Amino acid sequence: MEEYLPRSNSCPLCRHNINPYSLLELPPDTSEWVEPEEVPPVKSAKIAELIKYLKVFDPNDKTLVFSQFTSFLDHVAAGLREEGIQFCRFDGSMNSKQVSLSTHSLAQCLM
Repeated sequence: MEEYLPRSNSCPLCRHNINPYSLLELPPDTSEWVEPEEVPPVKSAKIAELIKYLKVFDPNDKTLVFSQFTSFLDHVAAGLREEGIQFCRFDGSMNSKQVSLSTHSLAQCLM
């Protein structure tokens, strides 16, 4: 952004006017991501359908599951564990180091 601002005074994404004082530098991420506590599997029609479809797919196929709620992903993970389905988790509560480890793990799964 610092290189871009002298050429243009608008955001390259949304085109709003910006200036050097609009930019904030985030402090380094020092927090450690903590694995969510294992939650017991819950009876859920959504999770049951997801697992039903995952069992039908070729075991070598990869599937992405999205949810707006990380707590729901906790329940999905519990259901997958109970069914013995391997998974990698990536969510917005992870710090950059954990994101890197998770995406590396996912990339290894995709090979």
